[in-house]
Amino acid sequence: MGPAGRQKARAGRLGMKWRHAIAALFMLSAGFANASPNCIVLGDSIAVGVSAMLAKDKDLHCETIAKVGRPTSEVLSKAPIAIEARNVVISTGSNDHQVRPYQFSNLRKRIVGNVTWILPTKQLEAREVISRIAVEHGDRVIDLAKIPLGDGIHPTPNGYLTVARIVRDDMKRQVATTNALLLVRYTLSNVGMYR
Repeated sequence: MGPAGRQKARAGRLGMKWRHAIAALFMLSAGFANASPNCIVLGDSIAVGVSAMLAKDKDLHCETIAKVGRPTSEVLSKAPIAIEARNVVISTGSNDHQVRPYQFSNLRKRIVGNVTWILPTKQLEAREVISRIAVEHGDRVIDLAKIPLGDGIHPTPNGYLTVARIVRDDMKRQVATTNALLLVRYTLSNVGMYR
């Protein structure tokens, strides 16, 4: 085989390697999606409303562990010991008669994944604790005080839609970033392989 033939054979092997790499990335992302839900929504009545809006998006697979009137102590007791999801949305603190910072902290320590906290409007101490924990962990915060509210606590239907849109857009952006990073990592790991 001459130099032109060797070059053509090498190009064919490289093309095949790329096709295998792309197929592996699709399988990896599909396996990751099946291993855990896209998101878990934890919390109170606000979490119930946000979850209902997220359920309208057929591309998202969110598990919901939420109930109307649920205080943080109950959110903590009902949440799994280890929470593994790409995204976790937490709305809690509105129903707390006494804020116990360790409960918010213990809840956050259970989570592996991206977290979005929904700040309660009226419970100032809970807002402060959640904001501090979010900063410590690099979590996203959605402030309900900046969303249309119906009763001063719960979002209006448009408010729930706004919160769900923010959460959904963040999730889609994170998936795109994760897939791009996987491709770059694979490409860089093979640099210089065919010399």
